Amino acid sequence: MLENLNQYLFLLLNAPAHPSGLMLAFSWVAAEYVIFIVPVYLVSGWLLSETDNTKKQMLQALFSGLLALLIAQATGHFLPHPRPFMLEMGTNFLPHLPDPSFPSDHVTLILAVAFSLTFSATTRIFGAALLAVGLLVAWARIYLGVHFPFDMAGAFIIGLCSALLVQHIPDAFADGAYAIARNIYRKAFSALIKRGWLA
Repeated sequence: MLENLNQYLFLLLNAPAHPSGLMLAFSWVAAEYVIFIVPVYLVSGWLLSETDNTKKQMLQALFSGLLALLIAQATGHFLPHPRPFMLEMGTNFLPHLPDPSFPSDHVTLILAVAFSLTFSATTRIFGAALLAVGLLVAWARIYLGVHFPFDMAGAFIIGLCSALLVQHIPDAFADGAYAIARNIYRKAFSALIKRGWLA
């Protein structure tokens, strides 16, 4: 029953046989390139922030994303589900390896980072915006035929749970991890920090 619903929803959202070039281009960019917003924001947030709290939030969001990807990979290994094109279902406009479909790694990463960012007042607005971006990426990857809707539901659950788990790491461990990361950063970029180019 659930699989029938999954396939039905996929066919509703999947691209028609002859979509417009503009729609294809838009969905392709959303599916493949929007994800780079995540590392750009985390790196720039760490490098430019002058407060420890914001740097800690960047590190926490990074850990949330990494944990979510680890869980997603394990889920795909132990609960493999074919992609739509592997079942010769719908239309496919995005070349992809025939690896497990559930859950979507792209959306898992984006949502894990987004949820983590919403836990802090200083990054909440961007976190909320990133949640919307995650929905856009989810739609695009279904539209282009490489994922089912339930793959995105799985990504949502894993992303949220990962962010919550990292959020509840004991303060002693979190502070220790931050101290190590900060020391490595300050040694690696000491020249730029002394010149005031980085915080």
